[in-house]
Amino acid sequence: MQKDGLLIDQIIYLASLASSSAVIDPMLDRLRSVTVSWDRTSPLKKQDRDSLQQLLEDLKSYLINDDPLRDFTAQTLDQRLQNLGQTHSRMSKFAMQFYGTIVVGIGIAGINFIVSSKSVRLLLAIPLFLLTVALGTIWFYASALQNFKMEFRKAFLYLCLGVVWIGIEFVHFTMVQLLHIGDKPLFKYGGFNLLATISFVFMYLGLRSYAMLVGITSRWIRLPTLVLALLGIGLIAILQPHTTVPEPAFFDFAIASDSMILVLSFFNFRLADGIVAKVTTGYATSMRTLRTCMIFTCLASVIYCSVLPRIGVLSGQSSSILVGAATTVPMLILLYSGYSFKKGTTTERDNW
Repeated sequence: MQKDGLLIDQIIYLASLASSSAVIDPMLDRLRSVTVSWDRTSPLKKQDRDSLQQLLEDLKSYLINDDPLRDFTAQTLDQRLQNLGQTHSRMSKFAMQFYGTIVVGIGIAGINFIVSSKSVRLLLAIPLFLLTVALGTIWFYASALQNFKMEFRKAFLYLCLGVVWIGIEFVHFTMVQLLHIGDKPLFKYGGFNLLATISFVFMYLGLRSYAMLVGITSRWIRLPTLVLALLGIGLIAILQPHTTVPEPAFFDFAIASDSMILVLSFFNFRLADGIVAKVTTGYATSMRTLRTCMIFTCLASVIYCSVLPRIGVLSGQSSSILVGAATTVPMLILLYSGYSFKKGTTTERDNW
């Protein structure tokens, strides 16, 4: 009886490691056909146990030889199965890491309030918190990539670089105010937005690589389509009517850069949406979360591109604080994406 339960647990666990829902779901029909009539109080019939044992071997073979993302050997899989029965604390280790990242970020921002002058406390606090969240996101992604193929690791390297550039964007807003250069042409129209555009380019490259690995061939992975869309939206943003500004070239550069974030966010949304349809639950949750993050960035880009032509100048400490505050929710969503990726694809027993 105990052996039967352990066999089923092993099958469920191996299935959770696999990435392709199109392959795994039909394989698990054998498990469903057995468990639907099993009362869990009597031993499995020999025929059913043999069927499940064969399913276990088939899952091992798939993970070792055929999974498009995973890089397992027979030894690494056996080691994971041996650790299957380990006990854990009542609170999820990964949940503690997730909330711990937020608490550390709040703590660092709080220390800043103690040691900084009143005039810059809030200006420094928000970027410090968001930088902590960004580093936590990178750590969740990077620490979950054991037993994945190199191509998949490269995809997440791009995603991590995207998060790094978001962090650089936060630092840039703060430095502009601390150095009192917010009235310079390069920064007075909402900052040097190309930094944020670069971050979304990296995210696109990561999601594009991910999508190609799981067999997506839609137009959203075609670079010429993206380039044409970026050029088109940039031209539209530049040509739209706007208030008179003293440095039109810098204004055009700023609004074109931010309008491209709208296109990149939309492409990223579509790629994440396509990946969700292709992968198993453990992988899909992080992509659903990233998809939600892209919705927020699309809305933020639309608001920026609608407001800037009417007001012209967008600079100063208040605007930097407002941008940072508005970015807090998308960054927390991005952190949850990293957390859910690690939770869904690694499982705690592999990290104790």
